[in-house]
Amino acid sequence: MSYEDICPVPTAIYRQIGYEPGKRPGPRIAGMVAARLDEAAQIARPAISAISLPIDATAHDHVIVDGTRFDSAVLAGLLAGSSEAIAFAMTVGPEIEGLSRELSANGASFDAMVVDAIGSTLVQKLVRHLQTLMRKRAESRGMVASRRFCPGYCDWHVNGQAGLFGLLRGETAGIR
Repeated sequence: MSYEDICPVPTAIYRQIGYEPGKRPGPRIAGMVAARLDEAAQIARPAISAISLPIDATAHDHVIVDGTRFDSAVLAGLLAGSSEAIAFAMTVGPEIEGLSRELSANGASFDAMVVDAIGSTLVQKLVRHLQTLMRKRAESRGMVASRRFCPGYCDWHVNGQAGLFGLLRGETAGIR
């Protein structure tokens, strides 16, 4: 996985910072976005850790994956009838967030917002990249992939992340 696999286009960043689809900023802002995209290309470190695990049981309000219980009726519904689940962690590295914080602390709020938008767009593209890989893997095995679902979505409390990290057996894409 490289930055080129998930490199955002400037129009995606324009949308993230509030421009309507099809609208472009003036030359000064467009130039700054281009410069920050170039900078992100130098510091981003995309990484994914993923593992396929057996689903032990599903009930109306929880699912048990490889011995770990996750309380979520929505997740249980998504995985009902499934034989396995993919647990994953991903990151674009801490440098982009660090740059955004540094810019903000130095009074460059707009630049910080642009860098944050770049980081968010990179993560979205990384998730879609993994989802495409998992869908292809499932199809090659005669299976169907559900949509992704993460702690913090709907009724699955964000503390479910701890259980997911446990399933990854220490392979957390560098996330601590």
